[in-house]
Amino acid sequence: ANTKLIITQGGIFSTQEGVYWGIPLLFIPIFGDQHRNARKAVRAGYARSLLFDKLTSDDLVQNIQLLLNDSQYKQKALEASSRFRDNPVHPLEEATFWMEYVMRHSGAPHLKSRSAYMPLYQYLLLDVLGCTLLLVLLIILLIIVIVNVLKRCLALRLKANEDRQKKQK
Repeated sequence: ANTKLIITQGGIFSTQEGVYWGIPLLFIPIFGDQHRNARKAVRAGYARSLLFDKLTSDDLVQNIQLLLNDSQYKQKALEASSRFRDNPVHPLEEATFWMEYVMRHSGAPHLKSRSAYMPLYQYLLLDVLGCTLLLVLLIILLIIVIVNVLKRCLALRLKANEDRQKKQK
């Protein structure tokens, strides 16, 4: 219980660690889910967040002091910790139950994702991609054919106009 504040980039595990122990967090997110984790924690009231590309030493010191000195952040962190830990079954017991369940039910095929039984081309949606590409190619080909037909019609019309003008002279 010596840790008073966690400064983190905002990955899910460091966020869960802070919530589990009821410690306020200072996020400096960089990419991926870190921004979302930071927003969620800030909204919940147990964290502050700084933008990495606009980070200054003054902002860092100011936010650290705020998180350490404003008891509201610690209180919200403890409330989040209480909710996070409030489970009907200890996680280790639940994991043990599900491992034993799978063993009792011959691998529990009824719990397996349907994707486990799909051919690879379907799992990767290559059939959908192929049909989409074929449709796009057909549309492009149709446009090319229409443009060529219109060009021929226009050329014939221009030639007919030229022939008429020559006959009139």
